[in-house]
Amino acid sequence: MIAYKWADCESYWYVVKNGSWQEVPASEFGPGYEMLHFTIKVQGSELSVYVDGLKESSFINTEFTQGKLYLAIAADTLIENFMVRPVID
Repeated sequence: MIAYKWADCESYWYVVKNGSWQEVPASEFGPGYEMLHFTIKVQGSELSVYVDGLKESSFINTEFTQGKLYLAIAADTLIENFMVRPVID
């Protein structure tokens, strides 16, 4: 599966296979500490994360053509109004 981990000061993409989490190279970015709106988009084999409408990180993965996306939120991170919904463009 593909996983996106978010914490106030760091965020990463991971490819998870057989319980082993491998960080996607050059995927780290710091989203900040203020109130933020995150959107994760999957379009074909490209996975992207947008913060307040701006693309902050993306990568291509052709290994998984279907399946689940996992969102990990650090224990000390404050989150409110969490929603998951499919969007068909």
